[in-house]
Amino acid sequence: MLPLLLLLLSSHSANTGHTVAQRSPSLPTTVTACRAITRAEVIEALGRTVNDGSETTAGAESSCDYATAHGLVSLVIERVDGMPNLRTEMDSMKKLVPEASFRTAEGIGARAFFVDIPGAGTQLHILGEHECLLVSVLGFGEPAEVASVAEKIARKALARL
Repeated sequence: MLPLLLLLLSSHSANTGHTVAQRSPSLPTTVTACRAITRAEVIEALGRTVNDGSETTAGAESSCDYATAHGLVSLVIERVDGMPNLRTEMDSMKKLVPEASFRTAEGIGARAFFVDIPGAGTQLHILGEHECLLVSVLGFGEPAEVASVAEKIARKALARL
């Protein structure tokens, strides 16, 4: 089940389809996802070796996946016009993964939240006015065990945006 969940969530994270904020092809993607967080930084945060990053950039969105045989760390940066609707984003994730639970990401921002997925890991969503950031840490432990990894990666990436 975990490989299917990883595939589903990585494809969803790479195509979030915000309903309030529109993707912005006019806003340049100056820092791509693999430049925002390096393999060495993922290894440091995770405490495990991962493969080289696999980057996909399409228009205003960039994603970078660092994988192992049983886990995936993904970073998605999406440039948007306008502020995404927080409730709509949470509702979208709840439909995709009904067993997920949500909690605020204290100290990261008012519009940051974790999507905890029992048996899989967590995703950290940070919704900004012009950029949305998503960090997924799946397949490396329970949400409480990997949330600090997602937060470390997000803070490094945010510092570069």
